[in-house]
Amino acid sequence: MSFTKKRRCDKSYLSFGFTVLTAGRVEKPQCVLCSEVLAASLLKPNGLKRHLEMKHPSAVNKDKEFFRHQADRLVKSRFDDMGMCMQDIAASLKASYEVSRKIAAAKSLITLESNKMFNYVAIKIDETTDVTDLAQLCVYVHYMHNKHLEDEFLFCETLNTRTTANDIFQKVDQFFNTYGIKWEHVVGMCTDSAPAMLGCRSGFQTMVKEKFPNTTGTHCTLHHQAFMIKTMPNHMRNVLNDVVKAVNFIKANSLNSRLFADLCKVNGSNFEMLLLYSHVRWLSKGIEIHKFLCFAQKELHRQFSKTRFLICLSFLVDIFESVNSVNLALQGKDITVVHCHEKIIAFKMKLHLWHFKLACENFAPFPNLKSILDEDCL
Repeated sequence: MSFTKKRRCDKSYLSFGFTVLTAGRVEKPQCVLCSEVLAASLLKPNGLKRHLEMKHPSAVNKDKEFFRHQADRLVKSRFDDMGMCMQDIAASLKASYEVSRKIAAAKSLITLESNKMFNYVAIKIDETTDVTDLAQLCVYVHYMHNKHLEDEFLFCETLNTRTTANDIFQKVDQFFNTYGIKWEHVVGMCTDSAPAMLGCRSGFQTMVKEKFPNTTGTHCTLHHQAFMIKTMPNHMRNVLNDVVKAVNFIKANSLNSRLFADLCKVNGSNFEMLLLYSHVRWLSKGIEIHKFLCFAQKELHRQFSKTRFLICLSFLVDIFESVNSVNLALQGKDITVVHCHEKIIAFKMKLHLWHFKLACENFAPFPNLKSILDEDCL
């Protein structure tokens, strides 16, 4: 086996006006006067001298110090790691990371030290899977400070293997022990309804209450609202399922999405794209089926041309838009359980009023439904 000997750049080549440029582990000569990069095969005195004499005859008699000054100017103007531009960006990025790290560390210490000063805190726990299929455990803390309710992010840890109640409890307990937070000071905890969180026998809340009976467990109000939409009549559920299937069929393929957008343009629709439906992101239902309703009236598909189908779809649009408004009102900073309770009570009163108006064939609270009925003279 034969090996090709690679030429290496010599410092004496600077006398000919050349410095080295490494590209893909291959050293190539670069002229410091015109920035031209020559082939690696020309990395020898004769080739470099020929370039200098032919392209820059006025610089043939220049001394080495002149070429060194030109080489420094060339290196600083590069966009690689040696260039001044990239060095400034790298320095700025490093400074930004360092400042962010110090701010995060300082805030974490302030929050954790502040927690030790208060007798009672409440925690919110959420376990979710990110885009890399890793389970992330997020914990938030509530506490009173200067007569104001503070809501802070406490920590986020990765659950490397299982996501059982015991794994979650061990992560939280380990963090509490590390930073001196006592479970006796935790008077409340809020989780979703997952078995690992709310299981009556082996859930996270059950494990905490067994060891610390004074801790009160609550259920996330937003998840309660998510359950509400699953208890609908079969004919309404069938309409929603048909819409979801159609939307996901369009969004599952790039060609289908482009054809759908083109069809919307031809029909003069106000929308050219749909949201991909997800059982987790249930808030997308209202926006998704509202866009679909605007297009369905111009779609020639047999199912979507049925009056009964469009009536049910319009009713779902109006209901989900109202539910979405309530859901958004339950989110945000400084939102307490009292605030959520008042919003839910008010919405339940609206539902009773709407039920009475529907019985009287008054469709004013349902604009999309009223529009369909008026068009069909029903």
